[in-house]
Amino acid sequence: MTTLAVAEKNTACQAAQANKRRVAVPRYEIYSREGGYEILAHMPGVQAGGLAIELENRTLTIKGSATPLDLEGFKPLYTEFAFADYEAAFRIPADVDDEKVTANLDRSVLSLNLPLRGRESKAIKVNVA
Repeated sequence: MTTLAVAEKNTACQAAQANKRRVAVPRYEIYSREGGYEILAHMPGVQAGGLAIELENRTLTIKGSATPLDLEGFKPLYTEFAFADYEAAFRIPADVDDEKVTANLDRSVLSLNLPLRGRESKAIKVNVA
């Protein structure tokens, strides 16, 4: 059975060393379904403009930069949420159609749809002995 795996390299730690801002691995779920995979990554505070998704050499990398809400007339007195950059990498199985991968960001939850390649059926002639 082919599985989707978290990439071995820890790119979040590498990015944290190069950048003074806190870098965290987003909370995520990976689902297998008929016809492909679905990844849900929870990235609080990330807007579409602060999101980068790359797929290269079967490694899917997601990066997001959270921005604080700017509410006119309000100033924060207390917050439990620390804004951070997010980064995670996943090894994608060879049967995923990388040309058809799609993404959607809704309420800081990134949904990645990874469809499987279609199976080409070939017509063959069977000789009867």
